[in-house]
Amino acid sequence: MVSRHQVGKKSYDKGKQFESDMLESWKCVPSWRIRLRDGGGGETPADDLVLLDELRVLAEYKCTDNDKFNFSSAVKQHQIDAALTFESACGKNVGVLFINFRHRNAVVIIRIIDLLTYYVKANKKSIDFNNLDDIKHIRISRLGLIWNLRNIEEKLKHAYSFK
Repeated sequence: MVSRHQVGKKSYDKGKQFESDMLESWKCVPSWRIRLRDGGGGETPADDLVLLDELRVLAEYKCTDNDKFNFSSAVKQHQIDAALTFESACGKNVGVLFINFRHRNAVVIIRIIDLLTYYVKANKKSIDFNNLDDIKHIRISRLGLIWNLRNIEEKLKHAYSFK
């Protein structure tokens, strides 16, 4: 029998692997990236701060093993607040979630403010991989061992109307 601790550790390990994969993926993009370390109190605003040529990205990485991603249980309030504050500080800042739908071998990038708006309007607490038409998003796939972040800045600018 598998204990709850073992299940939690397996999920934690998969999340850490995704973060590691993203580190390697960002190395293929002209950018400057810093890992935001948790100070021990669980109050880190996101996983990474990435500076692209024109945009600054506050990136939080999340994983799910099924077709649904439950935003309300996966993202903490202080992370939502940090993303909103980050975006309001400058017009070229964007706070996004990179959601790894592991069994689909796909990552969906969604702006946190758009996700909040979607949840309020749709009165939902999760998004479904098979029904993303109602929310702006970017879908990326694997390139071998890394995620395809080629042209990520152009994709973000286009999807979210940055000029």
